[in-house]
Amino acid sequence: MTLLVTGACGFVMSNLVRHWLDADPAAHVVAVDAWQPDALWDRFMAPVRGRIRFVAGDVCDRAWWGALDPAGITHVVHGAAVTSGVGERERALARRTVEVNVLGTLYALEWARAHGRLARFVDVSTGSVYGDDGPDGPLPEDGWENRNPRSLYGISKRTGELIAMRYAAIFGLPVATVRLSSVYGPMDRASPARHIVCLPNRLVHWALAGRAPRLSTLDAVGDYIHAGDVAAAIATLLKAPHLEHHLFNIALGRPVLVREVLEHVTAAVPGFTWSVVPETQADIVEDSTRRRGAWGAYDIARLRAVGWEPRPLGEAIAEYVAWVRVYEAGTDWPGFAIRAPSTA
Repeated sequence: MTLLVTGACGFVMSNLVRHWLDADPAAHVVAVDAWQPDALWDRFMAPVRGRIRFVAGDVCDRAWWGALDPAGITHVVHGAAVTSGVGERERALARRTVEVNVLGTLYALEWARAHGRLARFVDVSTGSVYGDDGPDGPLPEDGWENRNPRSLYGISKRTGELIAMRYAAIFGLPVATVRLSSVYGPMDRASPARHIVCLPNRLVHWALAGRAPRLSTLDAVGDYIHAGDVAAAIATLLKAPHLEHHLFNIALGRPVLVREVLEHVTAAVPGFTWSVVPETQADIVEDSTRRRGAWGAYDIARLRAVGWEPRPLGEAIAEYVAWVRVYEAGTDWPGFAIRAPSTA
């Protein structure tokens, strides 16, 4: 089987590429990204590099999609996105965010429709489509996605979802959409398209660097999922012979307090210390009032029904600590050595 992955040099998609190839020695990947792989990506993929064909390409370039050879490709994961957040970055990347997250999705679906022989197409979306509101319990896939996403990122990803679902309905494409909660894990580093750093990432890097962070609270919540578990979930959907639903949350499935994350990081890095200080003095500021919508727990019953289960948080954090020790030597959040797209 050959999997086409867009955004393949990015954080979560890097994990998917490696998982797909590790799981099947006969599998191959066509890895698409607008930027050439950096040194960390090259090192991470070294054991499976012979089964990866890297293709430089901008998902917003319709002509590029028209020239992409579909030969042998059986599955597609469209993961290319711009995570612009809010504030100055959102203003600076407003047009690019909409182009990549909406037009890029449209062109990927058009390519898949022309291909006509895919087993499955997975569109990677985000919990940001849920906005700030939600039920008292875990957030289900249906009924809460129109609660006013507050950023162009959330708005554009929701638009891409709707286009993907409509293409599935009118053209019979085998499309599934996944919404990710807060993801941490291997290959999480700054990139041209990503600037978000979630709590487990920051605490792991600070602990390994011997730094003692000052936190504003221990009672803020999040639903944190390891990138390796995300990759396994997407692979499960890619390989499932039939899916009852189009939308799937990928998350740990429960609210996690800051204090619990600290406990697991300390267990993996003995001697790690921290303190709680007023917000104006804190290195890490978390909002303990945000407990619903995208900030709370996500319902993962649909994925459990097709045979996927996330690992326990402590086990996943310990694995991430071990990975950082090997690949990043305990440095702070590593930058992205940008290499321009290939002109070949």
